[in-house]
Amino acid sequence: MEEGKALIGIRSGGADEEERLVWIPGESRVRDGQVRLSYTERVTEEMDEADATDVILHARDGLAMMKRIGPYATSMCFSPHERREATYRTPYGDLSAVIDTESVCTEITACGGEVDIRYALSIQGGEAADRSIRLTWRWLEP
Repeated sequence: MEEGKALIGIRSGGADEEERLVWIPGESRVRDGQVRLSYTERVTEEMDEADATDVILHARDGLAMMKRIGPYATSMCFSPHERREATYRTPYGDLSAVIDTESVCTEITACGGEVDIRYALSIQGGEAADRSIRLTWRWLEP
């Protein structure tokens, strides 16, 4: 299967915190070794639709781009051993961010796949914190 509805497992965390896992519905597409995942993120289930953030991730081995659309918006590029700047827009004001990516790995299987991004993130010039995002998806039957 190359595209369709999927169940997406999002694992995120940092060196000093426990990794969290959340499963949400979304969509996935695979073409020429590149993965596109899209889903809607809510901080809490009680959040109003207007407070939700739409996320679109394009990834292949060695490169990922994530766009967040909504009240917490940003466009981030993850490219190993490169420092990239981004602006993180929040309802409380914009924050500058620097992303120093360690690795971007993708694995595609017949049932779905996984994207694993490891990076350091510095907000507003603060000390960089080691972070990770691992997205696992499973295609749903039509």
